[in-house]
Order: sequence, then C-alpha cells, then structure tokens
Amino acid sequence: MANANYRLDIRKGVLLSCDVIDTKNGKVVTVPDGVTAIGERAFWYCIEIHGIVLPDSVKRIGKEAFGLCRGLRWIKLPPAVDEDFASDVFCGCDFLEEVEYPEGVKGAGSFGGYDGYPFNLKRIILPRSLEYFSYREEVGLHPYAVIVYKGTIKKWEGIVSKYSKHTCPVICTELDGTEEKTPLERFIIEDGVLEGFKKKYSRRNRKDGEDSTVWVPDGIKTVAGFGPMNIGIYRIILSEGVSSVKKNAFSHLDNLEELFLPGTLTEIEEDPTWLCPRLRQVTYNGTKEMWRKLDEATNPFPLSVKIICTDGEYERTAK
Repeated sequence: MANANYRLDIRKGVLLSCDVIDTKNGKVVTVPDGVTAIGERAFWYCIEIHGIVLPDSVKRIGKEAFGLCRGLRWIKLPPAVDEDFASDVFCGCDFLEEVEYPEGVKGAGSFGGYDGYPFNLKRIILPRSLEYFSYREEVGLHPYAVIVYKGTIKKWEGIVSKYSKHTCPVICTELDGTEEKTPLERFIIEDGVLEGFKKKYSRRNRKDGEDSTVWVPDGIKTVAGFGPMNIGIYRIILSEGVSSVKKNAFSHLDNLEELFLPGTLTEIEEDPTWLCPRLRQVTYNGTKEMWRKLDEATNPFPLSVKIICTDGEYERTAK
C-alpha cells in the first residue's frame, strides 16, 4: 500500500514492513482495514513515527513488531488483538508514552525493554473487560504515570491483588457505590462550579509522589479557580462532564507539569495556567479537530506546551 508519507508492504492480510517516505510528515501511520496481522519487526527502527492507528481487523501482533520505534509516542490496540501477545513488541520504544487497550481485551502485560530498561509510559488505559494485569514494578511505567481503568475500584483491587503490584495513581472511572470517593471537602464547590482547592501543600521531595496528582471529582461543570500556592500538585485530571475552564483557573501552580482535559469541554478561556512555569503537556480526551475549535477561539496555552489528543499530537503554529 502506497501513501504520500509512507509505504506499507501488505501480503495476504499480513503487514510485513513499513517504509517512511516523508520523514517530516510521516508522523502517524494508519494501517488499512483488512490487515489481520502485524508481522515480526514490521515497524522495525521506524524512528520517525509518533503514532500508529491499527484497524479492528488486526488479530495478531508479531514479535518485536514495533521494535526500536524510538519516536513512537502512542498506539491504540484493536479490540480483538491476541491478549497474550509478547511484551517485546515494544522493545526499544524508549519514549512510548501511552497505550490504550480497547474494550474486549481481558489481559494486559508488562512492557519489557533491552536489559530491563524502563519505558516512559505515562498513561495506560485499561478496559472494563480486563481480568488480569501483569505488571513488573521495575519495568514499564514512568515514575509519575497514571493508570486509567474503566471499571470500579473494587474490581481493580481484585485484579491487582492476584496479578500485580503498582505504585502509580489509578483512576477508576466507574462507580459502584461501595468505594470511597475523593473527599469533596478538599474542594470548594458551589452549584457545579469549582471555586478553589482547600488543601495547601508544603514543598516536598517529588519522589514521594504523595498527593502529586489531583483528580477533580464528577459533577463539576465549570472550573473557575484551583487556588494559588498548591505547590505540591504536579498533575491535574478533570473528569468527563466539565464543559468550561475559566481564565486563570489553574494560575500560580508552580510545579504543575501535566493537565488532563475532558472531551466534554466547550469553552476554555485564555491563560487558564497563568504563572505555571513548569507546565509542559496538556492531554485532551478529544480529537485534534475538536481541539482546533477550542484553540482557534482563545489560543489558551503557550506554544511551549505540547497538546496531545486522542488521534495524536496537535500541530501548533504561532499566531
């Protein structure tokens, strides 16, 4: 299959190799529907690729299929992929930041590299259908990663008690009425508007990790303010349902590095992260086209901040 940016060698439904033609624009490769397998080392050393989109028709992924894709940042796995595929499919993907397992997959494994070299995974999205999660603490996740599990806390605890140990924050998006919710007294909320965050953090050693991630609870429609001097916050995650973020909503958060925004946003005013000198990435749970509409309206973040959407990195230009 020929493309202006890359060439795929596909034979009898098996993708055998990928040749990047345009190293500037070939950052995302979309494998066509009908491909049933990704062959061994099919994307070997494709260092120019940032994202890979696999069709639902893919059932099997071969050994070291994405080996040494050192530019690869994200990949979404198809729902029917063999749940027992080898962890070495991502060997040498030193900068892989996000992997999403689709609904239907029952198991997720560790990501091993050469000599146990850890990857830079910052987010793993796990489906409600998950039954086991095999994870080695010393390999696979960035020290400040977030695991997003689309089931309940109770089910998650049952999974990890049998198969895994983890040290990073876990977001369980489904409530069953039995788990403890984030204490709302830590937030100043009135009529669905978040006006501030009560707890003041003292400066701490970042390796501690305690309280470094704050997940804004469900039910919030508007984020108006988060309160200054919360210097222990490195990551803020807004729940789906938030539709508006006001100007200076996250201002003066000296150590804020990452902000996760929901796909339900319809308004985001300029400078929501004013005087947040360490902010480097915004992850948006929507497409690049959806973000474009928000960006063109107010251009809310400086060019130094990377915007990651569900279909890849948003290309930004000076205005």
